[in-house]
Amino acid sequence: MYKIKEQKLTKINRFIYLLFFCSLFVLLASACNLQNEKKQEQTEQKSSVQNLTKLTISIEGMTCNACVASIKKKLNSMEDLEEVEVSLEHRNATVFYEEGKISPQQIRDAINELGYKAGEPITEKDRE
Repeated sequence: MYKIKEQKLTKINRFIYLLFFCSLFVLLASACNLQNEKKQEQTEQKSSVQNLTKLTISIEGMTCNACVASIKKKLNSMEDLEEVEVSLEHRNATVFYEEGKISPQQIRDAINELGYKAGEPITEKDRE
């Protein structure tokens, strides 16, 4: 009789743990989704409200995440850049900046100073 109660209790404990971890997973997934939505919304707001220009520049010589971090750190240290994204996969950097405060050439020079070869900057206006 005692073993039967233990088995029932063990099954209930397993169920409670399973329910807890499933709830935790759903909560984390929701939080990540919410964070991604906020980031995308902020990017759209920056681009429209502040009239920012989107610039994409190819970068040769990036081979690892340390390279990405180095470039991102350098570009984030520049006061007039609003947002910086560096992609190892695409071998490029995308930045948002306000025209007149900084030039695409200054951004390119900053990347080249680190020893990478920055390509010709392409602004969103150039793509249209």
